[in-house]
Amino acid sequence: MRPPARLISLALVAASLAAALPLMGQAETPPAAGLTLSGMSYVLSRAGEVTLLVEAKRAEVSPGAGRIELAGVRARVGKAAGARGDLGGFELTCARRMLDLDAREFTAVGGIDGRMRDGRTLRTERLRYRHDRGAISGDAPVALRDDTGEYHGGGFEYWVRSDRFRLTGGARISQGPP
Repeated sequence: MRPPARLISLALVAASLAAALPLMGQAETPPAAGLTLSGMSYVLSRAGEVTLLVEAKRAEVSPGAGRIELAGVRARVGKAAGARGDLGGFELTCARRMLDLDAREFTAVGGIDGRMRDGRTLRTERLRYRHDRGAISGDAPVALRDDTGEYHGGGFEYWVRSDRFRLTGGARISQGPP
């Protein structure tokens, strides 16, 4: 009886890792699980359209947890990611992000600068994108700027597919050029 191909592949990977361990440094022990990547792209699509594109300078992958911790992140959602049709779009950069592969959600933290397809800009410290709703939301103070002025709120919701934005937690408006 022949062993299954998957079992043979796993045995080859285990043998390769065992051979490489002495080369990893005498005092260090390898991580129990996970993988560190330099440069990573993640693409999520819906009905054949790219709805989320995430690029990171560094990624810590935890396969058992279904999560990826990212650093040096640039993300594009909806039209900004290449989706067709009348979808809105959002592009952002931030210091860190966590990508939940099972829920198809990401959470961004720290120095978030965002830009909507129509040129509006957004600044906040924390937000979350939910693929199932096509919505980005945040519960941290936010500043939204457009041609007419700046809007501040305690949080926000942005429905990317319909390009609708709502400030939550109160709002303050400053009109006029910056």
